[in-house]
Amino acid sequence: MHYLMYIVRVKYLSTFLLAVSAVFFTHGQGCSDAGFCTLNGFKPDAADSTSSTYKNSIASGISHGEADHGIAIWSYYIEYHRQLSTRAGLDVKIGGINQTDENISATGFSDLYINASYGFIKNTTVLGGIKIPLQNGNRQSDEGLSLPMDYQSSLGTIDLILGLKYEIKKFTFTTGFQQPVVQNNNGYLSELYPADSPFRNFQSTNKYIRSGDVLLRLTYALKITKRLTISPSALSIYHLKADRFSDITGSRQVITGSQGLTFNGVMYFDYALSKKSSINVTIGKPFITRKVRPDGLTREYIITFEYKFKF
Repeated sequence: MHYLMYIVRVKYLSTFLLAVSAVFFTHGQGCSDAGFCTLNGFKPDAADSTSSTYKNSIASGISHGEADHGIAIWSYYIEYHRQLSTRAGLDVKIGGINQTDENISATGFSDLYINASYGFIKNTTVLGGIKIPLQNGNRQSDEGLSLPMDYQSSLGTIDLILGLKYEIKKFTFTTGFQQPVVQNNNGYLSELYPADSPFRNFQSTNKYIRSGDVLLRLTYALKITKRLTISPSALSIYHLKADRFSDITGSRQVITGSQGLTFNGVMYFDYALSKKSSINVTIGKPFITRKVRPDGLTREYIITFEYKFKF
């Protein structure tokens, strides 16, 4: 009987590994959002779901992805969780990013997230928080010209974040809303760069006004072994309105094509090293994207490695 269960688990594992390969190698660009889909509470966490012994945890992670215009992205973060009661929790997260291509390499802190959760009825948790920028979104070139958003380590916006998570058996449904309430100070205009400059090819974002996003995620947790859980996830992010900017004459312009849907396939691999520690590997890849993404958040793929310690 144990041998039969092992064969079934291996079959499931093989199927999901094939799914990962399909997700990873499908052409497309997306996996873009303003940060809330990776917050604790908004993402699945199989390693924490079976234990309430420890009230605190610290997670540290590093991600790699490829953005538009061939920009390689390395991002890093540290996140602290405090379980305040059987119902309430608090998360604080801080991150940074490195953006590199043949023209420039830029590194800097990104944002501070403060997020609270409260389980108000059975299987249902409400989430609420704020994103505070650690940069103003207006890093400049050596010549004193504003760089495109693709080279900004932060959007430079203060955002309000709200969410709701519902769990039933092995399924988790999460919805969220993130809305900038204070916009950034970006002043990038492509026309200010020489005609042969690579920075001429980006979407202008002078006095950029970024619209909000709505998130929908459905996740299924499959326990492969006592320590390993694999969770495939369908993640949709809808950008509610077209973004806007001011052109070189000061006239407000709509960025056509910036409104719309990004749909991603994501795989989460959670492995418990012990009762106190775990590792997580996340792989994401898009299937549907917005036509224009002026915020520079696009990732053609993303891979994240995280270590978590509870105490």
